[in-house]
Amino acid sequence: MRAFCILMFAGLLQVSYFKFRRKHHHQQKRQLLLPRHPSLLRRRRLIGQFRLIDGRETGSSEEHRARAHPSQPFFVTINDDTGEVLEVIESDSAQHPLSNLADIRTPRDARNEEFFYFVAPYAKGSLVRNLLSHCFGLRRAEKRQDPESLDVIEGALNLNLYSRQGLINAKELDLVGRSLVDLYDTSYFYEGIQLFSPEHRARGFFMMEHPIHSAEKLFLAAKARGAIKANMKFVSYPNSTNYVDNFYVRSLTNALRGELTHEHLLVAKGIIARKFMIGIADYLAESMKRLRVYYNLKETSENCVTLNLNEAQEREEPYKTKRGSDGWNAVALVNRFDMELYYYSLELFSKQGSTLFNRPYAALEKFDFAESKKKSMLQRAFGS
Repeated sequence: MRAFCILMFAGLLQVSYFKFRRKHHHQQKRQLLLPRHPSLLRRRRLIGQFRLIDGRETGSSEEHRARAHPSQPFFVTINDDTGEVLEVIESDSAQHPLSNLADIRTPRDARNEEFFYFVAPYAKGSLVRNLLSHCFGLRRAEKRQDPESLDVIEGALNLNLYSRQGLINAKELDLVGRSLVDLYDTSYFYEGIQLFSPEHRARGFFMMEHPIHSAEKLFLAAKARGAIKANMKFVSYPNSTNYVDNFYVRSLTNALRGELTHEHLLVAKGIIARKFMIGIADYLAESMKRLRVYYNLKETSENCVTLNLNEAQEREEPYKTKRGSDGWNAVALVNRFDMELYYYSLELFSKQGSTLFNRPYAALEKFDFAESKKKSMLQRAFGS
């Protein structure tokens, strides 16, 4: 009996300790963009993975269909230690981070909107960034020296928007409110849109590059700076600790770690369809023409973009990874969600040419839409 009482007392102490620890321990939070109304099977899987709050299918079937679009995901904050849902924000709330991005169909408000450019690291999009600065005179932020400041050094604001800490600094300094730059370019989607607000929105441009080509550039850059072994082959790169798979889908859904599902892909597709003017790295000339129209840009000198693009193409080395090679297949398998997002981006690029720019097939003579659809379906089947 005495032993039983001691065990009971010890158990009560342990429960009290964990309650105290949960109350006072600093919570590690994780924030995710999740689908609004997935099917029952998918919702069960999400609940198992994220402990998503259930019981949200209310209203008429028409209302359900209208609210079920993946471009209107929940914004969910969870406790990373316990998996407990701390907050769920509806897509129509002003607190939802996507409310900081203007819808692509809404009329442009030049006085209350800023140019937001989301681009992958080491992508061809960096060339676009330089063209926007050099050929259109757009001031951007780029760290020139320590410490970061609001000083303009060599034509750029001395802030680093390609680091999370730099974006935090920019937010604290109210960079958007001060209107010190014309172009907000970054590889951090979620932290980047936090700079803006529903009253002072961003109008987004998204440059998509083929995931295999992006991986090859990352691989060569990692070798050059000694981040991976000099004798590592490209086929082994996706399995290295330095490699982040599915950069685009992870960034758009803020699911920076853990397993991705088809639900994440749906949300990523919905976001770029609703919130971004799409550019394709393999069609840079056409992408630049659309940028000029969409943002009402004027070149500082005649044919500046054309001349610089031609010069860049002459210097560019061809990609070494051949389609169907072991390296290609290894990266495609690991990045199957980004591969499907890439093919979807090509379709969007064509559709936006018709609906936004009245250029249905400009510069797309070589693009086979039937083949793109086939590849997309194969990618989905391969990844399931």
